[in-house]
Amino acid sequence: MKFEDQIRNLRGEMDADDINVGEAWKGIENELPTRKTYWWLAAAAAAVALVVVTFWVSSDAPKIAEVEAPLSVEQIDPEAAKEKQELEKLYLASWTKLSDYKFEEADLEIFLNELDEINACEQDLLVRLGSASDQLDVLKKIVDQYRKKIRVVERMIRDLEKKKRNENKKLEVYG
Repeated sequence: MKFEDQIRNLRGEMDADDINVGEAWKGIENELPTRKTYWWLAAAAAAVALVVVTFWVSSDAPKIAEVEAPLSVEQIDPEAAKEKQELEKLYLASWTKLSDYKFEEADLEIFLNELDEINACEQDLLVRLGSASDQLDVLKKIVDQYRKKIRVVERMIRDLEKKKRNENKKLEVYG
């Protein structure tokens, strides 16, 4: 009978309208198992890991810089470097000559797109130059890119001169 009486008492307490939630929670909270937290241990492990990584990175930094130092063009092939410099000067002279002409927008767009493609290829080769095992071949390809640029600029100059001559002939004929 005791068991049935306890059930009736608990049921009566649960059915009551004026339940004190604060006291009910305190009773539940006291019965919950407590868990110890070791936050200080996690913080100490993180600090040790940070110190170890910092020393490891700082000690390897000079070695990484030594390995990744790319060779200059002059170090790879002095003759190709001289040729590249001469071609750069010729290219700049061609650009100077080209600036004397007036362009039509369509011609200019085609011309600039072609030069952009050559420049992109040259940049790829320059990036590859530092890590390539065939550096001399890559350097020769870079020099070839300069030759292509010069040919494109000279072709543009010839086309513009041709247009200018044709316009002059038209003026002479049609007056």
